[in-house]
Amino acid sequence: MLDIPHLPQRARLTARPEDVLAVLPAIGRLMITSNQHGATHERIGTVETVRFSEGWATLYGAEHDSRMDLAEVSELVVDRTSVMKDKAYPRIEFRRADGTEIMHVVGFDGLVRFDAAVSELGP
Repeated sequence: MLDIPHLPQRARLTARPEDVLAVLPAIGRLMITSNQHGATHERIGTVETVRFSEGWATLYGAEHDSRMDLAEVSELVVDRTSVMKDKAYPRIEFRRADGTEIMHVVGFDGLVRFDAAVSELGP
């Protein structure tokens, strides 16, 4: 099991959604997952660019092209508990005020790169 005593395994982020989304290119290869009306949508790859306009965030990359209404985001949670075969898959959850998840982002390039990207967003 991975030992990361200096960081909380699961914590709320105090940053704005815009600030969290802006660091996605620094995380490297990642998966964005969203669920709506019984359907799950997943995209895996690098987010190359994040743009903000009129209350929306748009994520671009060779494997990514998605939008999020920033007004829907009420809570951001970082979760470092997922470990498979000694590899960490840290994630960021974007939640509505009622607790339902809008989407989550899973880092595929490990904890070091993930934590470097989110270090300024702290719980």
